[in-house]
Amino acid sequence: MGDSSFPDVRIGDVERADAQRLLNEHLTAGRLTPEEYGDRATQAAGARTQGDLLRLFTDLPAPHPAFGMPRSADAYTPPPPPVAYEPRIEHPPAKRGPSTWMIAAITVPIIVLGVVVTILGTFGSTSFLIGLVVVGVVLLLLFGGG
Repeated sequence: MGDSSFPDVRIGDVERADAQRLLNEHLTAGRLTPEEYGDRATQAAGARTQGDLLRLFTDLPAPHPAFGMPRSADAYTPPPPPVAYEPRIEHPPAKRGPSTWMIAAITVPIIVLGVVVTILGTFGSTSFLIGLVVVGVVLLLLFGGG
C-alpha cells in the first residue's frame, strides 16, 4: 500500500488527484459503486495526510497511492469527473404576455373602423376616432412589450 510508515505526513494536490484517479480505476473495475466512489473521492479531496488517503483503500486491492515516488511533471493527470450525475431540473418556460403582433391585430382594425366611421359620419363627430386611437395606444403600451 505504498509507504504507510508516515501516516501523519502531509500531502499535496498531486497526491489527492492521484488517489482520486486510483479510486476511478476501482470504480471502472466494478469494485466501487458510484455512491461509494463519490464519497471516497470527496474524502480524498479533503485529505490532509497520507493516512487519510490510505484509509480509503484498506478494503481494495492494488493499485493504492504510492508516496515518495518521484513523479515527472508530464505524468500528472487531473482526476476524472465524477461518475454519478445529479438529475437536471427542468424549469418551465417563463410566461409571457401577448406578443406585439397579437395586440396590433386587435388595435389596428379598431383604429381603421374608427376612421371609416368618422369619415362616413355615422356617429357625427371625431371624438369617436380620438377615443379609439387613445384605446389603441393604451393597449399597445400595456401589452406591446412581447
